[in-house]
Amino acid sequence: MDKFLDTIQENFDKFRIVIKYTFIGCLITIALLIIFAFLCKTCNTFFKDLNANPQKSIKKIDFLLKIAPKSAFLYYLKGHAYLNLDKYDDSLKYFEKSLEYKEYADTYSEMAVTNFKKERKITPKVLDLFDKAIKLSPENARIYQERASVYFIAGEYDKSLNDLEKTYTITHDECFISISADVYLQKGDYCKAYTYYEAFDKQTGHNSVFKDYAMFRCHK
Repeated sequence: MDKFLDTIQENFDKFRIVIKYTFIGCLITIALLIIFAFLCKTCNTFFKDLNANPQKSIKKIDFLLKIAPKSAFLYYLKGHAYLNLDKYDDSLKYFEKSLEYKEYADTYSEMAVTNFKKERKITPKVLDLFDKAIKLSPENARIYQERASVYFIAGEYDKSLNDLEKTYTITHDECFISISADVYLQKGDYCKAYTYYEAFDKQTGHNSVFKDYAMFRCHK
């Protein structure tokens, strides 16, 4: 009888341990879910601040760099924040620091944009940086979009249109049809602009603001 009771007690003790650790496991899981939700909310706020309040973002990044001092991504974000502040030398410094730890295609692309804004023209270095970015990530639509913007600002409309076409091929996002129409309009090719506005409107159901103007100029 004693042996039977001992067996029951032993099994009960094992069951209690299982319950205990299952309970602890549940608490840990719940805690991790809460932390994950908090981090998601923090990240969303952080990325909004990166554009809206880059100076505030830099303080947050500096805090995170104390925890992860070799994070290429954090240095990339810091470079991006300084770019938003138009502090090009600081921006380039942190982009280069990012590359010391890991090569990101977006880092090279942002460095190209920074150099373009700093020099106010397309230099061989700007093009070389874009080429490095594309070599690392040839299907990264953002790189072609950024280079298209640089070409557009520089007045090199045909090259801008080529990159916009590549961006559309990758993303199938209709907004790049509309952007291409805007470039054709700026270029003075009104008939082509009208064709693109018309294609965009048919695909999206929109009524492009400049479509009628492009049609008027096309038939003038």
